[in-house]
Amino acid sequence: MATTQTPGIHNSLSMRLLRVPVSMEPRRRIRQEQAPTIGRQSLRRAFTASTVNGNNARVDANLLSGLRSAKKERTRGRLAGLFDAEAGAPPSNQDRMNTDLRVREQQQEQRARPVALTSPDDPTLLSTTRTPARVEYDWWAWVAQLLTVCCSRSIISRWHPSHSEQQVQAWREKVASCIIIATLMTIMAFFTIGLQFAFCPSTASLIANSVLDQANHRALAYHSSIVIFGYTYDFNQTVPLLAKSGITVTTDYMSADLTQLFQADACTSYGVNLPCSAKARFGGSSLTAAPCLDPSILSSISPTGRAYFSWDDISVNNDAPNSLTVFNGAVLNLTTYRAVSPPPLFAEYPLVGSIVASNLGLDSTRAFAASYSTLSAGNCLAQRYIVGFVDRASVGCSATQFIQGAILVVIVFLMLIRFLMAFVFYWCMSGRIVFDRQNRNLQLMYKRRTQQSKLLASGPFATADGIGRQPTTGVNQTLSADDSFGANLHSALASNARRNVVLADDPYVVILVTCYTESRDSIQKTVESLARTDYPDSRKLLFVVCDGIVTGKGEDRPTPEYVLSLLTKDDDGEAVPVRQKYVAIADGDRTFNMATVHAGYYEHSGGGKVPMVVVVKCGSLDEANSQSKAGNRGKRDSQLVLMNLLASVFYENARMTPLDFELATKIQEINGGVNPSAYTLVLMVDADTAVYEHALYYMVQAMKNDERIMGLCGETRIENKSQNWVTKIQVFEYYISHQLGKAFESVFGGVTCLPGCFSMYRIKGAPLRNSRDPVSTGDANKMVPLLIDEEVMTYYKEHVLDTLHKQNLLALGEDRYLTTLMLSRCPKRRTIFVPQAMCETTVPDLFKDLLDQRRRWINSTIHNLLELLMVDNLCGVFCLSMRFVVLMELVGTVVLPVAVTLMFVLIITAFVLGASLPLFMLLATLLFPAILILMTTFELEYVGWMFIYLLALPIWNFVLPLNAFWQFDNFKWGQTRQVEGEPHGGTDHGARSGEFEAGSVPTKT
Repeated sequence: MATTQTPGIHNSLSMRLLRVPVSMEPRRRIRQEQAPTIGRQSLRRAFTASTVNGNNARVDANLLSGLRSAKKERTRGRLAGLFDAEAGAPPSNQDRMNTDLRVREQQQEQRARPVALTSPDDPTLLSTTRTPARVEYDWWAWVAQLLTVCCSRSIISRWHPSHSEQQVQAWREKVASCIIIATLMTIMAFFTIGLQFAFCPSTASLIANSVLDQANHRALAYHSSIVIFGYTYDFNQTVPLLAKSGITVTTDYMSADLTQLFQADACTSYGVNLPCSAKARFGGSSLTAAPCLDPSILSSISPTGRAYFSWDDISVNNDAPNSLTVFNGAVLNLTTYRAVSPPPLFAEYPLVGSIVASNLGLDSTRAFAASYSTLSAGNCLAQRYIVGFVDRASVGCSATQFIQGAILVVIVFLMLIRFLMAFVFYWCMSGRIVFDRQNRNLQLMYKRRTQQSKLLASGPFATADGIGRQPTTGVNQTLSADDSFGANLHSALASNARRNVVLADDPYVVILVTCYTESRDSIQKTVESLARTDYPDSRKLLFVVCDGIVTGKGEDRPTPEYVLSLLTKDDDGEAVPVRQKYVAIADGDRTFNMATVHAGYYEHSGGGKVPMVVVVKCGSLDEANSQSKAGNRGKRDSQLVLMNLLASVFYENARMTPLDFELATKIQEINGGVNPSAYTLVLMVDADTAVYEHALYYMVQAMKNDERIMGLCGETRIENKSQNWVTKIQVFEYYISHQLGKAFESVFGGVTCLPGCFSMYRIKGAPLRNSRDPVSTGDANKMVPLLIDEEVMTYYKEHVLDTLHKQNLLALGEDRYLTTLMLSRCPKRRTIFVPQAMCETTVPDLFKDLLDQRRRWINSTIHNLLELLMVDNLCGVFCLSMRFVVLMELVGTVVLPVAVTLMFVLIITAFVLGASLPLFMLLATLLFPAILILMTTFELEYVGWMFIYLLALPIWNFVLPLNAFWQFDNFKWGQTRQVEGEPHGGTDHGARSGEFEAGSVPTKT
């Protein structure tokens, strides 16, 4: 008998982001399968049932006792006969009375047990009208109000008069998010460029080391300045100042050094009257000041910079015409001093002359500081002959260089770690993930990255038209894991088909295909590829869900008709299926929905047939007559149709809707009596995805090899890669996101996004045990829920999307959010990437469609990464943890626009001022993927696709993110899934209308 797990614990901050009411009751102990704690304030989620009047809440104690006794005596009956009333009939009075009694009983139990958790399948949620729960006004709402305080409700109403209160709140949250993102981008720009100006302003105006260049003064960086005492002054400000002292300065003196026009106070004690004159830089007349100018007059103007000399320039210029030395950080040009022999200065101090002669091109500070007399001489020379300063960074400049260097080192370190881990994954881990340890003779020929056979051309039996035909001998022969295969195995290996051999430990797999507006060719290609996968047909179940009676743009028939045309029914099958009721993921009266179930087989080109169930969500008769998209409730609702069925057959005393019952009976009929509870794996595929032949085998084998794996994905490649420039720029982006991003995350067992177009989940699994834990006979067959875990499903079923955060999680990024829920619920299990399993999909070929798609992906990514940050027990420690990687990925996502802008600034600066170390690191980072390709997959064609991707970096890192940020409050799917006759951008299938009628969907155990 299956056992249920104690519901896990979610971080209260995460719950408040979702606006879920939280309880402050004590925590409950949880089993090894869940996290020890998730956050310091981890709290049980309190699910609020519908309210009733206080008088009705007072139920007689004897009545409650009788109800509880009857509930204990009820046993789970067979699938047949669960529903006495005809499918589709209105609820009887007895059903309504039982529902009311169950509501009262549940509320009475909640009073006695405050921490009680209402099951998601409880009739309280199914058969009563839900009223909005009172929710704490969370911190994020306050932040949004604070950041948009200047925009009152009246002002917003003028801009958007038709907006409801929820839409206004979403607009506020969007603006607040944009302000925060803009702040982060400003901080990044400040640390990249602004830090230099703030803490090292002199470095920002460094004088080029061409002070000694006598060829062309206009080539100097300071040709419009004048140098005095090593500082540069603006020529236009200095000329009027000197004119007041009777010095007329012409343009010939631009960039000239006029230091010797000023009095050197340190030299007056030597009794030598030195002339105060200066020459133009490139010859011509001289300027003479008599008497010498007072240096204090320069206090009225400010210098624009300092003339710097590098040590290379100083060491080379150690003789005429430029004899340089350094004293106390100042560069002295002693050419004029040495031109007269003996020098007029220090005639009585021959030691000074020897110090000068022996320290040309060197630092003479220590030599001059040997005695007081020589130190005074050094000060005199410094005032008289200073021409600049040694290129030496200040404290602010040193701090700036350290901070920028540290940031650069961290970024490069993370990049190198990602590449190294991806390399380790391919060469040390990927092969072992899918290796068949028990049946090596049956192991498919495997190469790490060999291009695998595709859908319609596989094996030696492929015909000229591309349709493969498999031999009829040795098909579906059941063999135990320890049997010797003999002749039967030989025939199976001869066809190179794992499909022809059924092993005793082969798990049953549900293949879920969600359809909406795809074309007939697309749906047929997907179903054919899945049916032809190299895995036993008897262990596969094709489960196709059509999301409403819709007709895709450009199509002449509704999508369900395309799907049903692929189904082959038995002769004694039901002619017209009856509409079955179920509780949909929507708000208001759209919570009620109906669907028809069609069961049969799909006969694939390999000569076999696969059991197939088609669910057509059609809505009620009134909805079908009044709406163009009857039954449409979204992809998440389509997934939950299957998940609710699997949960209802797993949990003891779980409640089943009429649709669950119909599905359970039909599946058991077409699959040889196999109960739906036997299925342990589910492969989720979109209806426009073609799966490679060996993909399912590799995925299942990975699940069999490691019980810790609860989810995995394969590699998605582009089918229409060469259609136009829009598809071409996406090829390498798809490739590197798998080969680098998911490969790196797989090393830690924490792939943060299992894409909905091609992913596999473990429905239930054996409990994780230590090797020392004893296993009793009763515990050996126990299973714990994973995908159908109560808490995972309850969060995933959330249908009141009243905040921006929940809209982005559940309306736009449901696939990524499902992965986030499972990682937070079961942190000791793993999600990985299987590179051997591949598929192809069709990507948007119009730029406006690409904008819509990436808007959804980027916005949902940001909100899901925020959720992951709140999971405290991701693997690793500090900078070497998945949590730190998630943080860096989140920051990297929101600062993409300013990052690509700064990249182009760096490139332009390199062209103007020459290459620098950051430029070389940038180029290395951009070209690292090519090295990864050469060292792992050996697919050289993607090196060419990489350069196309690099040319489109402004689109990927600037245009698409900015478009997504500004449309945070746009929850429509856009043009990628357009219905015939629908307005641009589509409509919201989750919009609230009316009220859900109590008791409209009967449920029974």
